[in-house]
Amino acid sequence: MKKFAILLMAFVVTMLGVTIPAFALTEGDWEFKLLNDEVTVTKYIGKDTHIVVPSTIYGAPVTKVGDTYGILGDTDVVSLTLPNTVKEIDKLAWFADELETVILPEGIEVIPRFCFNGSKKLKSVSLPSTIKRIEGKAFSDCRELSDIIIPAALEYIGEEAFKSTALTKVDFSPAINLNLENCGEYIFYSADKLKEVKLPPSTTAVPSRCFIYCKALEKVDFNGAPVRAIKYSAFGECVSLKSIILPATLKIIDDFAFSETGLEEVVIPYGVEKIDGLAFCNCKSLKSLYIPDTAEIERGLFQGCPNAIAFCGDGSKAAEVCKKNEISYLTDNSVNSGITVLYNGTRISFHKYNQNPDLINSRTLVPLRSIFEAMGADVQWIEDTSTVIATRKGVKITLQIGSNKVVKNNESITIDTPPMLINDRTMVPVRVIAEAFGANVSWNDDGKTVIINE
Repeated sequence: MKKFAILLMAFVVTMLGVTIPAFALTEGDWEFKLLNDEVTVTKYIGKDTHIVVPSTIYGAPVTKVGDTYGILGDTDVVSLTLPNTVKEIDKLAWFADELETVILPEGIEVIPRFCFNGSKKLKSVSLPSTIKRIEGKAFSDCRELSDIIIPAALEYIGEEAFKSTALTKVDFSPAINLNLENCGEYIFYSADKLKEVKLPPSTTAVPSRCFIYCKALEKVDFNGAPVRAIKYSAFGECVSLKSIILPATLKIIDDFAFSETGLEEVVIPYGVEKIDGLAFCNCKSLKSLYIPDTAEIERGLFQGCPNAIAFCGDGSKAAEVCKKNEISYLTDNSVNSGITVLYNGTRISFHKYNQNPDLINSRTLVPLRSIFEAMGADVQWIEDTSTVIATRKGVKITLQIGSNKVVKNNESITIDTPPMLINDRTMVPVRVIAEAFGANVSWNDDGKTVIINE
């Protein structure tokens, strides 16, 4: 009977050519609008705490759920499940105090602005693989939201989308078309439990204030992204960020990009063009900043960094600025190396060897004494046979220039890139040496960096 009355009203309105505003109807636990033979659910008025939105009302499909103020109001709803008929949502749970779990159907492309804003107990959201946009403040202040899977279709994230959430790890690698540079600012503002992030592979810049106040952030993986700029305060006050490997594609580091972080040593990649003066201000733990000749710096470089030293190439623009403005610096021509080698987190300098690392047959070769001395090995050079003998902690390694055999104690190991002379310097494959002495060796392609750990 209700359905008949509604249809009759619609017929009369159509015949008279009169337009009237949509109004809310009720059926069971739901308020809704019926337009063009489709239902928009606007409010839940029932008492259950675990609710499933119906797929049809009066035989018409429910295609949209949400309203200006959310559909849950002051209810005690704990879980919300939407049917597969829904293709669009508006605000669902704006300040829904008790909501913990939401299941969204495939087909939805947009999480609208304020959709779950302030739902402080929200722990789990099933994002459809079809989601293309997460609008501003969509999950802002969801203080128990600790995990979210990023869909591959995602193309945009709005400002403060995940502000003050409890996310601990975010992996953007599936979202191959997402470029954070085209997204909003403050995306993870004050997400103070976030420890690890892997950036989208298409990102060309880390936007302003993207991770500001993420005080637990320890690891940033640039994930092969061609990042050219780290913008204003992108990692400001990330106090747990003690180390970072910057991408070789980087050109600009803006003001306050790493202000008040826990960084201790930073290697600026060769090719960086500009480091704004306050990029590392108030980094009280910063001790070493390696600046290539390509980079221009400003006089306020180490403001609030009481123990920081700049390492610059001899006669470089950076060295001139340091000297003119009484910024502590040391000459190190190996800052212009395209390859960095870290041993137990500390950069190995090749300045005194007058030869930077080189990449031969996809293998990194370094001056032989650099790696042996860094690892504390005793080195013996036999001129007649061009042989190197190194000993350390009961391990003896023998190498010969041009030979693809390395002898570790009494074991012969075949290598694909033998020791060789480059610019009259004996160069040895760093991985072979480090692993022979029991170290773990990895390669970070983003920053063209060899990482040796014991």
